[in-house]
Amino acid sequence: MVDHERLPVLAAALSIHAFGSQIFNEKMGECLKPRLLPHHQISFGDILVFKDEQLNQLIEHKFGLPNLTSFLRRPFKSLQVLLGFWKIGRRFHSKASPTDVQNLIYSSLIAICVYLNHHQSASLVFADEKANSLLVRVRGKQEGFYISYDQGSGWVVTHVQEHPISTAGLEFQNEEVAIQSSLGLINSWVGITDGRIHLLGRIPMLDKFGYVARMVQRSIPRPK
Repeated sequence: MVDHERLPVLAAALSIHAFGSQIFNEKMGECLKPRLLPHHQISFGDILVFKDEQLNQLIEHKFGLPNLTSFLRRPFKSLQVLLGFWKIGRRFHSKASPTDVQNLIYSSLIAICVYLNHHQSASLVFADEKANSLLVRVRGKQEGFYISYDQGSGWVVTHVQEHPISTAGLEFQNEEVAIQSSLGLINSWVGITDGRIHLLGRIPMLDKFGYVARMVQRSIPRPK
């Protein structure tokens, strides 16, 4: 298990990497791959190193300074990574383009799976759901995301173009709702009540998923 105190920064970093891996080439995506380091530091692609608090500042306020030594060691690559953060930040907001809807959903689900795999309470809540699966998509769209348990990797998210058989389903009424929900700007209970979020299939699993999703929304840093 990852130190609970550092789960928010890990989930946020993996969410950034998930988004970047969809809009950049593979080489650039690897430059955004995070790794927790000792002393409350985190690296991206073994190129840039941030203190946890500085990464939080970068995400929330678009200004956070990396470790100077790591920057000077590979300045050109470091600038590329910082440019990647900037490009993601421009698209990671409530007025995101419809072309980014799927990327926002994916990055949000990645953060949730970090908690399912590493947060003690979330893992316990989902312990009885390992034989089940969840399909998340925008209503009326063919593509979506399939969340299932893998014995070797834990809970994983897979991008699917067709609808696999799943135990439960969560559908956003439209793309705007998907964006707002992915950014933590909609309380899932309110969305369910007013019909913006639709639940299908195994309700106990969906209740647990909503509980973990709200936990993530409260915990991880987000653009302000």
